[in-house]
Amino acid sequence: MPTSASFVQHSLELLSGVGPVRSRPMFGGHGLSLNGISIGIIDDDRLYLRVDDLTRPQFEEAGAQPFTYPSKKGPMVMKSYWSLPDEAVDDPDVALKWGRLAEEASLRGEAAKRKAAPSASKAPVGKAAGKRAPSSPKAGQDKGAPSKSASKRAPLPAQGKAKSAAKTSTAKQRSAAGKAKSAVKTSGAKQRSAAGKAKSAAKTSAAR
Repeated sequence: MPTSASFVQHSLELLSGVGPVRSRPMFGGHGLSLNGISIGIIDDDRLYLRVDDLTRPQFEEAGAQPFTYPSKKGPMVMKSYWSLPDEAVDDPDVALKWGRLAEEASLRGEAAKRKAAPSASKAPVGKAAGKRAPSSPKAGQDKGAPSKSASKRAPLPAQGKAKSAAKTSTAKQRSAAGKAKSAVKTSGAKQRSAAGKAKSAAKTSAAR
């Protein structure tokens, strides 16, 4: 039998002392929540409140029953919701006690969920996480061939020897050219000196 709107309103009035309890349609019945946390279920014009291991014994002692719903495999029992004891069905003052127990059980359940599933952002990050992984070779590039940047930073030994030999050869050539120029200058000076002596001898002979 579907839940009547009048019973939903009656349940909200019974639990009004607990806080701003709200209802919403759910699976043919209604769910009850307080500040966004589920504290009860209404099904077939009967109110069920949330319990846990600490509060369940009190509901059992008061003659309450767990929420049961039909399924293809037979009746299924939801042990986390128990019926409001008969003594509180029409008494808001008595219902307040059971509503408080339901609120406490709900808060403990939510706290346990948060503790069991810590935020991934709190997980420690290894030192290696901040290091960049070496880039993989581009398509078509031989894995064994050195990269362009590597060849610039560290030339191959053969290339280094060739460059060194070229520098030595250039230095020798420059030294030989310098010696040749010096020899030309010395030869020119000797020739000019000999010409000067010849002129001097000719003048002396003419004077005699």
